[in-house]
Amino acid sequence: MDIGPVLSRRALLRGTAGAAVMGLLAGCSSATGQSAGTGGYRIGYSNGVIGNSWRGQFVANIEDKGAVLRQSGAVSELRIVNSASDITQQISQLNNFLSSDLDAVLIDPVSAGSVQAVIPRLQAAGMLVVVSNDPAPTPDALNVIGDNSTWWRMQTQWLVEQLGGRGKIVMVTGVPGSTADVQRVKAAQEVLAGAPGIEVIASVPGFWDPAKARTAMANVLATQSQIDGVLMQDVMAEGVIRAFQSSGRDLPKVMTGDYTAGFLRAWASLPDLVSIGVPYSPTNGADSIEFTVRLLQGKKIKQSMLSPNPEREDLRNAVLLAPSLAITRDGTAGEWTPEGTEVISLSDALARVEGKPDNYTLEAPMPIDRIEEFF
Repeated sequence: MDIGPVLSRRALLRGTAGAAVMGLLAGCSSATGQSAGTGGYRIGYSNGVIGNSWRGQFVANIEDKGAVLRQSGAVSELRIVNSASDITQQISQLNNFLSSDLDAVLIDPVSAGSVQAVIPRLQAAGMLVVVSNDPAPTPDALNVIGDNSTWWRMQTQWLVEQLGGRGKIVMVTGVPGSTADVQRVKAAQEVLAGAPGIEVIASVPGFWDPAKARTAMANVLATQSQIDGVLMQDVMAEGVIRAFQSSGRDLPKVMTGDYTAGFLRAWASLPDLVSIGVPYSPTNGADSIEFTVRLLQGKKIKQSMLSPNPEREDLRNAVLLAPSLAITRDGTAGEWTPEGTEVISLSDALARVEGKPDNYTLEAPMPIDRIEEFF
């Protein structure tokens, strides 16, 4: 590969890191604008969490995306480092990137504010920095992240619609204080504020863990005689179902489900269960790389396509990866369905996970033509 143009670009960026970032976010040019390079980019990805099945797919998708982009010539190297939810370890890994001859670094931060200090140093070394999957409240980097608010708002709206705006519900939330959980709970509360006939009789954290969700739900069942609906996040549906079954209680009229193969199969075996699945797709990191390559090529994001940063709403520097897929038993959409979200039936979803293990997450990457619309 001829690295002359790449080295020249790095030298330029070392002196103009801040201006370059603002240029990327000020975008009003089209995808056919002048390119800053032709390809062969070297990219680093710092993943802040590892150890569960969702993250395993998340990293595998990044690896697969790197293989595709290497084959096309757009990327010559994709270097991935993982930290075990350890801020100190992630910062150390990012500092090691400082001595690497990389064109861009993507960061999925362990915590929202943990990486802000190192981003300017990476930029000063001539690297484009993109925050990926989870947001960081930094003015120095584009955030290409999951749209937690839309993801949870649509499911809350669905639950309210299914209950006809009346009933007693239990909320099973995620990890208290985490960025995603805070955004999701806020979105749910906004929807429920407009549905006075819905009473939240209990809200308990399930920590995105089926076993912990089962225990939390069992504790609620011990004190509550009427539960019409369960509003539950992520991959905890089987734990909630088991809590009802172990307590000898009928399942609620309505509950949000999840998007693992195991839950989809359990749902199919319960014909009276009214549920929904909306994948929080483990392709967010891979999608972020597609955005990064286009930025390296000199393309600019349209200002109208940027959203406020979920961690700092005064910053309009976020690309939100909205849910592109939802599952209902018969594939019917509704008022809750955002524009651009495909709704499929449970039988279609089961076909997509055929042969996969129960902990496999049904994936829903952002279509490439949708990515192109941002530029």
